Amino acid sequence: MKKSKIVKVKWSMGYLSKRNNLYGKVFKGEGFGSRIDFPTVNIFNESKTRPYIYIIEEEDYGEGCAFVTPDVSEIHFFSKIQCEKEFLNCKIISEVNRPRKSEYSNYISVLDIYMKGLDGLR
Repeated sequence: MKKSKIVKVKWSMGYLSKRNNLYGKVFKGEGFGSRIDFPTVNIFNESKTRPYIYIIEEEDYGEGCAFVTPDVSEIHFFSKIQCEKEFLNCKIISEVNRPRKSEYSNYISVLDIYMKGLDGLR
């Protein structure tokens, strides 16, 4: 009997060049961002984009930062917007790299907490 090779697939920006969009239906969130004057747009991760943090661009709303989980994505646009759309299609520009601990050894950032949660998914 022939042994099959186990091939590990690593997600990378090279893979994203083929599927470089984050898209999905918009849904109403809890409104926490709006309460602190930093509204977000929540979408279902219909594109099945790998969970991570991305810089994205949307045709009408401009650039933003997307926190992607397996099921949903929360997008913070860099300009104030009022989302009227039922479906968003965003181009992924780049990944946001994990910060180096030496740059801020005395505190924990939001990115640390989010990345720790993503580590738990793997």
